[in-house]
Amino acid sequence: MKPAVLICCFNRPDATRRVLQAVREFAPDRLYVSCDGPRERAGEAERVAEVRALVDDPGWTCRVERRFLSANEGCASAIHGALEWFFSREETGIVLEDDTVPSKAFFQFCSEGLERLRDDRRVFGLTGNNLLPQGARSHQQSDVSLTRYFLCWGWASWRDRLAGFRLSADAWDEVKFRSHSEAEKLGAFERDFWAARFRMAYAGQYPGWATKLLHQSWMKDGLWVTPACELVSNIGFGQDATHTVGGRRTLGFESDPSPLVWPIELNQDEILEALRFLNIFNRDWAGVGNLLAEKEIYNRMIAYKKQVFELQAVLASPIAAGQAAFRAAASAFFRRIGVR
Repeated sequence: MKPAVLICCFNRPDATRRVLQAVREFAPDRLYVSCDGPRERAGEAERVAEVRALVDDPGWTCRVERRFLSANEGCASAIHGALEWFFSREETGIVLEDDTVPSKAFFQFCSEGLERLRDDRRVFGLTGNNLLPQGARSHQQSDVSLTRYFLCWGWASWRDRLAGFRLSADAWDEVKFRSHSEAEKLGAFERDFWAARFRMAYAGQYPGWATKLLHQSWMKDGLWVTPACELVSNIGFGQDATHTVGGRRTLGFESDPSPLVWPIELNQDEILEALRFLNIFNRDWAGVGNLLAEKEIYNRMIAYKKQVFELQAVLASPIAAGQAAFRAAASAFFRRIGVR
């Protein structure tokens, strides 16, 4: 049986229509739709109503479950409530937002992974994005691997992994985080970066539900399964976005990826993990840094940003041609700057 799909939506009918068209290709038996309520803004009630009308006839035969909020709860609360609602009814499932367009390969990846890894307690879920810098993707050793990082642009999990997930500030304990086994694998700078980002998320200073899910999966010794290429495109960049205002219009796959080949054993590669952090930091450092009260950490971010440019030059140079040379160059650089 195909896993159920949850779509979390709000006020963007064109984007939601594209997501629904992609889900139609998969044609799950059970479709869940959670839609936040409109704010008192001109035209928003009409746009929300247009979004909700899209699932009156999704385009294939399925059972549609609706959670349409009358009042606006905001992104974090609305999605958290949608996850509780969805996983109280389904043992497993796929989660999409109204700006995350999945490929056909994404559904194959999630369906197979949810079944294959049901009893693998290392795995908290599957994420449809790769998170590696573009130049590093050809140096992966398998189509599917483990990562400590979670990106919410299309993902899947199980009810028991999501049990207890909460948004409240009492979930944050910095001492426990810094002493946790996964955090202890990080370099000092990376640990400081995530401690600052998690602390701000729980204080309501940084966009938060996905950041909190990442933190709580770490604290439960959970890892995420990641594909060797992007399987989901984010089309939500623009003036009507919640967290991705401006910038490029899409981010993700350019053509539908081929089905992935699962390895005999899933592994976590610390060289690739360091490169994933580089990519996350490169995208998010200003948003975190501009909110930080700790100027010392901010100054370290500036210094690390300069090192990111240096590493990019090293990995793009002839010295890093070929997988073995690339990995050796990355490893030597990380040792030199004390990241790993």
